[in-house]
Amino acid sequence: MGEAVARAAAGAGSPYSISGVGGAGGIKKEVAQQVVKKWEEAGVADDPGALQKLFLKQSAVPIFGTVLQTLIDAAATYSIWTSALYFS
Repeated sequence: MGEAVARAAAGAGSPYSISGVGGAGGIKKEVAQQVVKKWEEAGVADDPGALQKLFLKQSAVPIFGTVLQTLIDAAATYSIWTSALYFS
């Protein structure tokens, strides 16, 4: 299954390429093979459920960071607004 995923990711005649026209978009074959190799090393190449868990785990960290930064920015904005009202 790993090679099929690499072919699809490389856009070799696949309807799943980024542009929708096989071979015109997506990533290069070598990069796709490296991605599949990393998935195989992680033990998730043949299990869609495990691959989904890996994607969710990797995306949770940036999402948490974005939410935390948004909360900090909101607190700073509120603080500046309150200070401006107090000193005006």
